[in-house]
Amino acid sequence: MNILVCIKQVPDTTIIKIDPVTNTLMREGVPAIVSPFDAYALEAAARIKDKDKNTKIVVYCGHIGCARSHVAAAYLVKQGYTNVYRYGGGISAWVDAGYGVEKVETPAA
Repeated sequence: MNILVCIKQVPDTTIIKIDPVTNTLMREGVPAIVSPFDAYALEAAARIKDKDKNTKIVVYCGHIGCARSHVAAAYLVKQGYTNVYRYGGGISAWVDAGYGVEKVETPAA
């Protein structure tokens, strides 16, 4: 079994700055964190890995400039997982290389 976890970099919502001119969120100077939903996905992947020690876990971000996948991979290794990989180019590099992406619809709650 292989597990792939996408990590998204999001602004820390405990520190919110709004541009008074454009009325939009200012990301400059606001630290980035791993999305809480992505953190849950990492934990779920780790729980599955506990059941099958041969599971490969691959983490990736949206683009090469995002460092969250590195943080996530380091977290998993620190938790004792040994078959962890980081796809450094992110989904952007995957698509740019011509590889396919499949959209999976989630059922409405």
